[in-house]
Amino acid sequence: MIRFAIAFLFAATPLWATADGPDFWQVTGVASNDVLNMRMGPGADYMILDVLAYNERRIKAVVCVPTLDDGDYFALTEAERADITKLPRWCYVRTEDLRDGWVNMRFMEEDSGL
Repeated sequence: MIRFAIAFLFAATPLWATADGPDFWQVTGVASNDVLNMRMGPGADYMILDVLAYNERRIKAVVCVPTLDDGDYFALTEAERADITKLPRWCYVRTEDLRDGWVNMRFMEEDSGL
């Protein structure tokens, strides 16, 4: 009976995990006549692959850096934690039309108008 209950729970659970954060992002913080560069890597020194238009929406963040798991985060001192929050956060993003690249997330905000 216990095996059946456990099997039922696993069968009822989706095989993918949902992230705790926005589903989609939009470009913000750039002038209306400007664009946000999508780069080959997480930094301004990487080659520009494409651009995102001012106020472009429905952009999916695939992965962001710097990334720390819980163990890494809690192993840091308070000073180290404070320094990490000051680092630029870069995310590898993908648009609905499948353009992708790295962007500085200071130019993105949650796309809440969906």
